[in-house]
Amino acid sequence: MKILAIHPDFAHGGGDFNFYDVAKAMHEQEHEVTIATMHCDEYWMSLFKPIVTDYIIVESKCVPGDWFHPIIVLAFKAFFRWGRKFDLLLLDNCVSTVPVCKFLFNAPIFFLFFFPRSLIVESENVVQNIYAKELSWIEGWCVSFCEFLPTISNFSNKISFGLGRTLHRLCPKLPLRRCPLFHPCLPTLVVQAHENEKYPVLESKIEGSFFLSLNRISPEKNHELAIKSFAKLKDLIPGEKWEQLQLIIVGNLLQRYPHCVKYFEKLKKMVDDMNLEEKVKFFLNVSEEEKTYFLQNCIALLHTPPREHFGLVVLEGMYFGKPVISSTEGGPVEIISNEKDGILTPAKPEYFSDAMSRVLIDSLWLDMLKVKAKETVRKRFTHRELSLRLREIMEFSIPMEFVARVEPWVKAREDIKKAKRIVIKIGSAVIAREDEEGLALGRLASIIEQISELQNHGHEVIIVSSGAVAFGRKKMQHERMLCMSLREAILTTEKEAVVNKRACAASGMAGLMAVYEALFAQYGISVAQVLLTKPDITNEERREILVSTLDYLLTLKFISHSFQLGDNDTLASRLSVAIKADLLLTLSNVDGVYTAPPIQSNSVLLGHYCPYTDGELLVTAGSKFGTGGMASKLQAATWALDRGVPSVICNGKSENVILNVMAGRKVGTLIAAASLTEAMVEQQAVDARMCGRRLQRLSNHERASILRKLAELLKEREAEILSENHVDVEEATNAGVKDVLIARMKLTPSKLVSLREGIQQIAAAAESTLGKCIRRTKIADGLLLEQITVPIGVLLVIFESRPDCLPQIASLSLATGNAVLLKGGSEAHNSNKYLMSLVQEALCYVSPKLKECAHLVSRREDIADLLQMDEYIDLVIPRGSAELVQKIQLLSKRIPVLGHSEGICHVYVDKDCDFQKAVKIILDSKCNYPAACNAVETILLHQSLVEDSKFFDMLCTQLKNNRTDIYAGPALSQKMQFPPPPADSLHKEYGGLACTIELVADVYAAIDHIQRYGSAHTDCIITEKEETADIFTREVDSACVFVNASTRFSDGYRFGLGAEVGISTGKIHARGPVGMDGLMTTKWILKGNGHTVGDFQPQGPKKYVHENMLTVT
Repeated sequence: MKILAIHPDFAHGGGDFNFYDVAKAMHEQEHEVTIATMHCDEYWMSLFKPIVTDYIIVESKCVPGDWFHPIIVLAFKAFFRWGRKFDLLLLDNCVSTVPVCKFLFNAPIFFLFFFPRSLIVESENVVQNIYAKELSWIEGWCVSFCEFLPTISNFSNKISFGLGRTLHRLCPKLPLRRCPLFHPCLPTLVVQAHENEKYPVLESKIEGSFFLSLNRISPEKNHELAIKSFAKLKDLIPGEKWEQLQLIIVGNLLQRYPHCVKYFEKLKKMVDDMNLEEKVKFFLNVSEEEKTYFLQNCIALLHTPPREHFGLVVLEGMYFGKPVISSTEGGPVEIISNEKDGILTPAKPEYFSDAMSRVLIDSLWLDMLKVKAKETVRKRFTHRELSLRLREIMEFSIPMEFVARVEPWVKAREDIKKAKRIVIKIGSAVIAREDEEGLALGRLASIIEQISELQNHGHEVIIVSSGAVAFGRKKMQHERMLCMSLREAILTTEKEAVVNKRACAASGMAGLMAVYEALFAQYGISVAQVLLTKPDITNEERREILVSTLDYLLTLKFISHSFQLGDNDTLASRLSVAIKADLLLTLSNVDGVYTAPPIQSNSVLLGHYCPYTDGELLVTAGSKFGTGGMASKLQAATWALDRGVPSVICNGKSENVILNVMAGRKVGTLIAAASLTEAMVEQQAVDARMCGRRLQRLSNHERASILRKLAELLKEREAEILSENHVDVEEATNAGVKDVLIARMKLTPSKLVSLREGIQQIAAAAESTLGKCIRRTKIADGLLLEQITVPIGVLLVIFESRPDCLPQIASLSLATGNAVLLKGGSEAHNSNKYLMSLVQEALCYVSPKLKECAHLVSRREDIADLLQMDEYIDLVIPRGSAELVQKIQLLSKRIPVLGHSEGICHVYVDKDCDFQKAVKIILDSKCNYPAACNAVETILLHQSLVEDSKFFDMLCTQLKNNRTDIYAGPALSQKMQFPPPPADSLHKEYGGLACTIELVADVYAAIDHIQRYGSAHTDCIITEKEETADIFTREVDSACVFVNASTRFSDGYRFGLGAEVGISTGKIHARGPVGMDGLMTTKWILKGNGHTVGDFQPQGPKKYVHENMLTVT
């Protein structure tokens, strides 16, 4: 590869050393490197000549920040000299020139370490100060032209990501670039100087011990911190140690930079003012050999820049076994392990001086720091490590061909359904058995069945298969046993693993292909094997042949199999790009990408991962079966995404995983652009948590005013609400939705009136709800304990069909200080959306910052995600069918669920009843609103009421007149000669105009029936005998138990609660209609005056009183 490296000025800075090391590593990897620069003295030229093919130097007198125009001139001169012959541009420092270089050379750009202008120090130079303004959107636009943007540290990464996100919000069309971590290495020049054992004699001999501050003489390097810290050190150490101690400041002073010269004068004046002329000495523009002398002989190195992006000086000090004292901000934090191989402390003189005194006093600790510092730098920051990382980055950053950016086509999970051409990579851990003794044939057969179904539905499938290693290992072990002597076979107690994975793969490939052919043949599908090598992908001519071959096979409805000796993750990503696949599906042995290794307790599965914005993850590097690992899969997926192919990483061991992914379900981790709706739902939960805290800070009156405003809006916008609802009703009718559900979702003027009245009731109650003291106890004199009401936090409420639930639930939540996420039925989407806009408008009436307290969750798939967010959501309340509630209870592992699963309500008619009253109550319980959860489903009659058929006939006639279907229970069927049709089950919720009638012997039999077949929702007795009623109310274990009243009274509004968020049939926290009280919890506040438990010991001065003070005025 031909590489043009453009660098403005080689001036003995850390960035210059690192640029040299990167160029040297490229040369070592057999790339042709050409250098273009504005300043390169004899020293630097002597270093570059052995590693560059050609160079150009365009001298320019400039200062940092004034490089824009000179570099453009430099770029044009390089272009006129060499033209567009380069495969890659290596740029550094001046990001503003990137678009110009892209225009001139039309080559991929590798920008080495992006430094935001916000960190450049101001100077007297006007142009530099203009550059130094935080014009992040300009910089972001410029770096968007870079194919790759490695960053020097996580500290730099955060800054770069922040700028990228800001820019993307301003201009969404600009792509976000990912920023992989690329730590520099210990400068090669330092190592070379250290290997030279002859050091020059210094002009001024240094007597005694000294601390070293080593950095360029420039304001951002903050040398004054070293001087101030050294001055404070005098008060922290014995006088004799101080007498022997000095501070040496070593750095390059570039006379052509006026701001650096001025800064040096400032440092000298500071030394004079502190009377430290004999203690603080400056050594300027020293050679590498002289610098080595200082590093070898100092006590410790003071690294003073407060926000350094990395700090090569830190590596230099540690290389020579010197403890480094550095700031707790910036890149050095990623080098130094505090108190183990160096010291991290706030960049203030008092902290630095304290660390310096500890180094002087504790010699044992100092020796330990020296040893550990050497180990750290020689293991992690060598030139070899940099070269390997560079090769890895270039492998995945430089395209096979210079391609235009592809607009990502996957914006939501549902889009996956549109994928036609799919590359499926099957991992070794999916195919192999856990004991490593061959293939998991049952699992493999399931995967092949799913792939066959895709193929038969018109998809084009290419399989990249691992597993040859596992298949071949068994063969190799068998062959090894055959080659052993009898003695060796007897003495061998354990199976020795065959460590050569390539040999295992070569041995197992033919057998694995035979298995695939046999299994696919069961579905009438032919397979073709394609064995690939790296040139088949990287060489343009061979790649065209490969693509042509695969295209032809797919037109013949073949399933193509690709095999390669090596990393199949890389192969799959490159193949998916080469054949222009729509999706890359990677089957692994884990559920997807986690925030940390899955075995860690704090690890969270990511439903969506965007490598451009989410940063790097801590992932594993390999598997025991193959050559890949999650790191390899993630890197390969990111490479494919850069070229327009999204991917999903999921667990191949899960049931129907391929079909579920292709159906758009939330399975595994989708690696795609950041604009997915899946990313939005988590942000909704985060916003609700943050805004909920603002809501809690409001007064009760302010919260009540929100609800009054909402009631006003419901009246003012009645026409708009009914119009949106009419659209939903029409769509539901055309879609064939049942009449019962349409009745639930239809809004009417009368419903809206009831809704407004309920909200006004809630608003009145909200004036005194939160912060109410429900218990006040005097523990002892001066020690008062109070229990007060507080919000639960963030609620997730899921309801079906009824859009009028939305303002009700929102009102209850907001009145009690809770933020709320609402998921309504999709059939009422328009109504719910408009009603939520009214809720948010009412919130903004008090403060625009409260808008995020209420959100509408739009997608059903988002519910599964929200149920995992226990850090944001405190309570889940499902309202709807038994199936819905049971599913939510099953999915919500860590968030409590409040609700009822069914509404199987009973009315027991006792023998001692008033017939007219009984019929009236039953008709109201069933026919008033048959779809409600508090409508009666089973009518239990005392058997004497059937023997005297007068009441039974009256009841059945009235029910039939109201178009109610009657079904008979077993006892009634047996009793009557011509009974109604038998009921399918005694545990059934009809949800419409139908009910079951059953006979019981007495009140106790009725209670037993209710306990067995009921749902603990609402049950009623109709009797004129008070003793019987008392037995019923005492022994029926339901949330609501009524006497001579319709079950339809089981409602928050009718209970005077204003409205209800649901009916709870549980026994903890809230039961029955859940109004405002059920949406609050309590906290205890104890107020004392220096009280301690020790004061209340038997012989102590104080005694417990425990006096109830709530009623005391």
